[in-house]
Formats: sequence, structure tokens, C-alpha cells
Amino acid sequence: MSCLGEKIAILVLAVILPTAQARAGAVEMWQQPVAASPGATSPMRLVQDVPDRLVVTRTKNNRNNPNAPPYSGTINDRASVGKLYAEVLALPPLGGGPRNCPNDLGISYHLDFYSGTTSLLAADYDPTGCASVTLSDGTVKSAATGSFRADLSQALGFSPDRQFLGLP
Repeated sequence: MSCLGEKIAILVLAVILPTAQARAGAVEMWQQPVAASPGATSPMRLVQDVPDRLVVTRTKNNRNNPNAPPYSGTINDRASVGKLYAEVLALPPLGGGPRNCPNDLGISYHLDFYSGTTSLLAADYDPTGCASVTLSDGTVKSAATGSFRADLSQALGFSPDRQFLGLP
């Protein structure tokens, strides 16, 4: 590596990267593969839009308690929000074909993930029946297994599962 190349590398590591991290408000940066575009020098880019807030609104009540008061809450704990965001993105697609779902209680929640004032992801979560998350682009993911429901319920401060399910 040339002397100039070494100086540029040191400058990037010492000045530019910490500045980008501070601007993003992140302790760590994630790398995400992206499709190479014309003129791009690398197929990797730093993802700076890490969610820091999740707004949750109950959009449908449980059929067994249709007069439950409305619910809306905000989760500001960056670690919890980041974990929930990663869990939603990692959910497997909901398989096609016939399904035999357990009792669907009709309850659903709308989820809005934000980084500052920028909306990163909007989704609708149906925790009962076949338990699914529908992303704003129409992608439907299965939430029937894993810890997403328990993690969301805990982050919202619901102690019994009945409270999360909108039951008295």
C-alpha cells in the first residue's frame, strides 16, 4: 500500500468512521449487502438507520372483549426496539396453501419503527390464529414460532398474556 493510501485508511478509521457513528447515534454499525450500482466501489454499505423507537397501536380488539379501551404505546428503549426490528425482519415467509390455524381472536396491532423522525418499517401484527406480520409492502411473515410475541408483550409492559390479547 502506498504512503498516501495508508494515510487515507488512517483518516477513515480515525475521523470519518467515528463521525458517522456519532451522527447515527449508534455504538456499532451494521453492514448490509446491497446490489452493486453503476459506479459503486463496494457491494457493502454501512446501515445508519437503526431504529430507536417503536409505536404500537391496537387496531382491532379481541372478539371476546370488543369494548376494550383503545391501546397505543411507544417503546423508546433502543435495545428492545432493535431486537424487535431484527426479529420482524428475520421472520420466515408465511407458507402458501391450505392452513389449519388455531383460534383467531381477531386482535391486531400496527407497528411503526422509526429512526429519529424517519419511518423505517410499518407492519400489522396478528398475534393469534396463524400469527403473522404483514409488512407495508404486502410481504406476509409467519410469527407462529419464536419469541416475537413474548418480546413485544414484555417491551410494552404487559404482564399477563391476557392483557396483551386484550382480555379483561
